[in-house]
Amino acid sequence: MNVLVLLLNELDTPTVLLAFILYTLLRTLNSARIPVATIRLGKVGGDFYDVVEWERGVSVVKVKFGGSTFIEIYLSLTSAVFLVLSITPAVWTILKLGTYYVELVILLTISIIFYRFNSSYLRNVGISVSTVPSVLYSTTVSAYLAHSLGRGVGLPLALATNTLSILIGCDLLTLKYSALGSRSITIGGLGLYDAVVLIPSLSHLIALLLT
Repeated sequence: MNVLVLLLNELDTPTVLLAFILYTLLRTLNSARIPVATIRLGKVGGDFYDVVEWERGVSVVKVKFGGSTFIEIYLSLTSAVFLVLSITPAVWTILKLGTYYVELVILLTISIIFYRFNSSYLRNVGISVSTVPSVLYSTTVSAYLAHSLGRGVGLPLALATNTLSILIGCDLLTLKYSALGSRSITIGGLGLYDAVVLIPSLSHLIALLLT
């Protein structure tokens, strides 16, 4: 209860109202998706994880697979709206700052590497991301940028950095593994509950309380 009171104290009435409207909009668009492209992946091979049902229960096993295939790529409409809303203010902020380009690129690169190795493809389920380490890392990024640049500048940049790095590290860099178990993939397929939306949002709220 105290955490909720602290969080509400950080937000003014227009912000709360806008957040509620945005949540309602994203929740409504949760199942909609946009076709992006159909691409051919040649010489696809590697390891992915599959769920196997046994007599005594269910196990997750690592499977080797190889071949070539076509894959249809879609983008969740919820994730698309969230990407636009999180990245646009950051671009405007960077243009006004006119500096910190190198530092932000380095931070984005490190974040992409982190999320790439913190995610794996689970056949018939999708891309699995370790939630707790991801939230801790993204919160650290948010707190660092808020402390270094101020909340008004750092938090929008952190939100965009976390969103982009998860999109690239978890989704785009694992496309070939998705092709091993499916002929189509939806980036941000869980909508509001996808890592692209959920992890940056949680870290943003936590950073509001910590900074």
